[in-house]
Amino acid sequence: MKFKHFVLTRYNLGIYDRKQKLRDKKRIVPEEWMENRWKLFTKFCVPSVSNQKCKDFVWIIVFDPKTPVGVLDEAEKVVPPNTIVCTGDNFRKKSIEVVESLLTDEDRVITSRIDNDDAIHQDFVGNIQEWFKIRKRTGVLTYSKGWVWDWLSNKLYHLRYIKNHFLTFIEKRGAKPVKTVLRDRHTDLTSRFQTFRVETESHMWLESVHEDNLLNYARGDKVAMSKLKKQEYGLT
Repeated sequence: MKFKHFVLTRYNLGIYDRKQKLRDKKRIVPEEWMENRWKLFTKFCVPSVSNQKCKDFVWIIVFDPKTPVGVLDEAEKVVPPNTIVCTGDNFRKKSIEVVESLLTDEDRVITSRIDNDDAIHQDFVGNIQEWFKIRKRTGVLTYSKGWVWDWLSNKLYHLRYIKNHFLTFIEKRGAKPVKTVLRDRHTDLTSRFQTFRVETESHMWLESVHEDNLLNYARGDKVAMSKLKKQEYGLT
């Protein structure tokens, strides 16, 4: 059964809307937000995606149409070769458009999501594909075990959370465009579709917590930083 795997990342859509606010109710200053987010993107997200043992996937990163050309050029330079950097007003719509343009005769489409300030384990993509090759099922796949790293205070937490934002959606090809993992909020997907909880020895995702987070916060069971094997996430 042929399939194609895509990893989807939203970068800065809507950041230039002056109504956007941070958690502390302060208005976002786009230039400051972009500078801080670039540091996180290149510290966590890019190294972890580049570090995937399995390279058989396409990474789609969607930027706001108002993003300076220079930023897009720099993004093209730091991401791995199997990446498409594009712009669009709607993350889901643009992702579907790009995915559809790259499909040929695949029977199944696999889409996973990762935020631009987080990281995934080096086996994240490979394990998903191996699971599918054996099970050949459609629905939601979740790695429930991950790390939460409050990197400003340098504290690490172990967390089990099924409805995390690193979900994968596996679907059949049809006459209509694919729906992708973005079809619903990550907190709703596991309630609407058959969900397969995959347990692994390693923590398959790492959520970074920092001052620009809108919703995420440090939570879980606090553990020693030595528990985190940074090289497995491409981190230094």
